[in-house]
Amino acid sequence: MGLRERVQQAITEPVSESERLLDQLESSDLEAKLSILISGWGRGLAAALEELAVALDDLRNQRSSATPAPPLERQVGEEQSADSAPTSGATQADSQVLDEQQLIEQAKKSSEETAALGAETEEVRRDLEQ
Repeated sequence: MGLRERVQQAITEPVSESERLLDQLESSDLEAKLSILISGWGRGLAAALEELAVALDDLRNQRSSATPAPPLERQVGEEQSADSAPTSGATQADSQVLDEQQLIEQAKKSSEETAALGAETEEVRRDLEQ
C-alpha cells in the first residue's frame, strides 16, 4: 500500500467511525453532533500526520544511508555559522544525531496528542451513550 493510500485510510477510518456514531445518535443536539464529527476528523488528520511523519523518517533514513549529510542539514549548518564551518565529520554526525533525537521527540509528542484526542473522543462517546 502506497503512502497516499495509507494517509487516505488513516483519515477515512476515524471519519467513518464518527459518521457511524452520528447515525446511531438519537438526540438532535447539534453541539454533540458537531463534537463527534470534529473529533473524527481531528483523529483522522492526526493519524494522517503520523503516516506522513513515518514516511519522512523513512525517506531521511534512506538519504542518510545514501549520502554523508542530507542537503537540509548542510543548509542548517551553513546558516547557523558561516564563520565556523564544521571542521570534522564528527560535528556533522553529532548534528544528525540531534536531528534524529528531535524527530523522535516530535513523534512521541504527536503520539501523546493522538492518545489524548482518543481518550477525549471516548469520553464524549460515553457521555452521548448515557
